[in-house]
Amino acid sequence: MPDVSHQDQMSFIIPSVDISTTPINVTEYFLEFLKVDDTSGKRLFEVIFDEIKCIGLDIDNLRGQGYDNELI
Repeated sequence: MPDVSHQDQMSFIIPSVDISTTPINVTEYFLEFLKVDDTSGKRLFEVIFDEIKCIGLDIDNLRGQGYDNELI
């Protein structure tokens, strides 16, 4: 959705789950706003995937959530 700058953006937030603590600790880290020119599911995936690679996370260690019957 466009903001006051009239550009589509999405928040890039990485949640982290620490199971070594009691109780389990869930922390979310806001990294940045990502500019989005195309809001199709395919393009949003590409933007997120590129950012994940850019910050050096291993995609095999990540889990996703989907809504609205979309495939991830």
